[in-house]
Amino acid sequence: MVLEHPIQPFLEWLPIQLLTFLLLAVCLVVAGTFVGYLIASVRHGPAHAFGIVGSTLAVGYRDLRSISSRRILGMAGLAFREAIRRYVLVVFAVFVVILLFAGWYLDTSSDDPAKLYLSFVLKATNFLVVLLAIFLSVFSLPADLRNRTIYTVVTKPVRGWEIVIGRIAGFGAVGTVILALMCLFSYVFVVRGVSHRHQVDADSVEIATDGSGGWRGQTTRDSFHRHEITINPDGNGVTDSRMGHRHKVAQSDDGDEVKYRVGPAVGSLQARVPVYGELRFLGRDGKPADKGINVGKEWTYRGYVEGGSLGAGVWRFDGLNARDFPGGLPIELSIRVFRTYKGEIESGILGTIVLKNPQSGLQSEDIPFTATDNFADEITIDRRITAAKPGGQYREVDLFEDLTDNGSLEIWISCAERAQYFGMARTDLYLRAADRLFGFNFVKSYFTIWLQMLVVTGFGVMFSTFLNGAVAMLATLGSIIMGYFSQWIVDVFTGAAEGGGPSESVIRIVTQDNLVTPLDINPVTTAAVKAFDVVAMAIIRGVSFLMPNFRDFSEFGGMNTTRFVANGFDIPMNLMSQYMLTTFAYLLAVTCLGYFFLKSKEIAA
Repeated sequence: MVLEHPIQPFLEWLPIQLLTFLLLAVCLVVAGTFVGYLIASVRHGPAHAFGIVGSTLAVGYRDLRSISSRRILGMAGLAFREAIRRYVLVVFAVFVVILLFAGWYLDTSSDDPAKLYLSFVLKATNFLVVLLAIFLSVFSLPADLRNRTIYTVVTKPVRGWEIVIGRIAGFGAVGTVILALMCLFSYVFVVRGVSHRHQVDADSVEIATDGSGGWRGQTTRDSFHRHEITINPDGNGVTDSRMGHRHKVAQSDDGDEVKYRVGPAVGSLQARVPVYGELRFLGRDGKPADKGINVGKEWTYRGYVEGGSLGAGVWRFDGLNARDFPGGLPIELSIRVFRTYKGEIESGILGTIVLKNPQSGLQSEDIPFTATDNFADEITIDRRITAAKPGGQYREVDLFEDLTDNGSLEIWISCAERAQYFGMARTDLYLRAADRLFGFNFVKSYFTIWLQMLVVTGFGVMFSTFLNGAVAMLATLGSIIMGYFSQWIVDVFTGAAEGGGPSESVIRIVTQDNLVTPLDINPVTTAAVKAFDVVAMAIIRGVSFLMPNFRDFSEFGGMNTTRFVANGFDIPMNLMSQYMLTTFAYLLAVTCLGYFFLKSKEIAA
C-alpha cells in the first residue's frame, strides 16, 4: 500500500497541531472582533461600536455558561424529526438499490475482488453521506427564518449556542442512523461477494515429485479461477494465492475412500498490522546512494535498483524481539518490476533476500524469491537460519540472538536478473506483526466517514446561520472542494504548478495559450494581472489553510482509511486519534462562528 508520508506519532503530532489551533483561534477572534467593530461603526458610529462589540461578547460568554443539556437535546430532537419528515431515508433506499445492482457491473474476475468490493461500498457510502449532510444542514435554518417558525423557538429560554449545537447534533444523529444501516448492509454485501468454495479436482491429484511424500493437484474452477494445491503427507495442505486469497485443504475419510475438503477463502478480508522499517539504497557499485535509480517514471515515489549489480534496497528495523514473532520472521513484500525486455511476462523476476546484522556484519545466505508486479509475496524466515560473516564459513545461527543487534536488523533486497530493475518504497516491505479482526477494522473505516459527515454538517449549519439555503449549499461545497485541493492551491501560490492564478488562467483559456508560454499581452496588463493574482491567491491560500483536509478524510486520496481497509491493513489508532481530535476542533470552531453569525441577525428582535 502506498503511503507517501509516514503517519506521525500522536504525541509528536499533538503539540504542533494544538499550537497551530490556538494561534488560529486567537487570530480568528481578533479578526472577527475587528470586523464586528467595523460593521458596528458603520451602523452606529465609532463611539458606540466599542460598547456593542463588548456587550455582544459578554452576552455570548453568559449564554455559553447557561447552556442546558436538556434544551440541546430538545433542539436536537426537533432537528431529528424535521429531517425524518424530509424523507431522508430515501438516501438509504438508494444505497440498497445500488448494492442490489452492483453485482451486475463489478468485475468479479479482477485480480483482487475483495479490494474492488471494499473500495466500491466505501466510496458509494462516502459520496451519499456527504450529500446527505449538505442537504440536511443548509436548508433547515434558512427555511425557519424565512417562514418565521424560528420565532416560536427564540421566544423560549433557548440560547443561540443551543440552537446551533442542537442542529448539528440532530442532523448528525440522523446521519448516524443511516450510516449504521449502510455499514451493516455493506459488510454483508462484501462478505457475500467474496465468499466462494472450491472442490478438489480428483483427476489432477498426483504424488509430488520433490520427494516430500505429499501430493499435488488443482481445485475446480469456481468464481473465475482455480488454485494449485500442495498436500502434506499428513493429509493437510494449502492452495497457492490467487486473487488475493488462498484456501486450506484438509483430508476427510469417507469410508474406504479418501477425500479432500477445501475450506473457505483466507486472506481476502483481513486487517494486517505491519511493522515498517527505514529504507536506504545502494547504487549499482554497492556504495550508498541518496535515492534509487530513476527509470523514467513521472511518479518518483519508488526508487529502482539494477539487476545483476551490487545495487540493493536496505530496510533497517529496530526494536525487534523474539516474543513478538514466535513463529519466525514473517516478511511481506510487494516489489515493483521494470523490464527492459519482455521475456516471459508471467514468470516474474528473480531476486534475493539477505538478512544482516548491522553491527557484526553477520549475514544470512541468499534467500531467493520471485517478484511478480502488483502481487505481494509472503515469506516466513525460520529462527534457525544459515549465516556467515563475509568470507567466513556458513553455520546455523539464531535469527534473533545472532542476526539482530539490540533488536536491530537489516533486510537487503537485490534483483538477480541483468537488465531488469526492482522498484522499492519504504512501505513495500514490512514485517507482519499481527492480524486484527476485519469486521472491527471495517467499522473503523465507517467511523471516519461519520467524522467527515459531522464536519460537513457543522459547516452547513454554520453557513446557514447567515446565508440562504442555496448559497449556504454552495459555500459548503466550496469548503469541501477547497479543503480537498488545498495542496494544489499551495502549488499554484508558490509557483510549483504551471498556469498562473485565477485571472491568468481565464486569459489562457480564452486565448487558448498553453501553460508554460508567456502571456501574449502588453507588459502593463501582464503586470496588473500577475499583481491581482498574487493578492487573490494569498487570500485563497489563507482560506484553504483554514479548511479541513478532506483529501485525507475522503476515499479519493491522501492518508484515508478506505485505502487501509481495501488493501487489508489495520487502521492505526494513532491515525484515528488524529482524525477525532481534528473533527472536535472544527466542530468547536464552526459552533462558535455559527453562534455569532446567528446573533448578528438579531432574530429575537
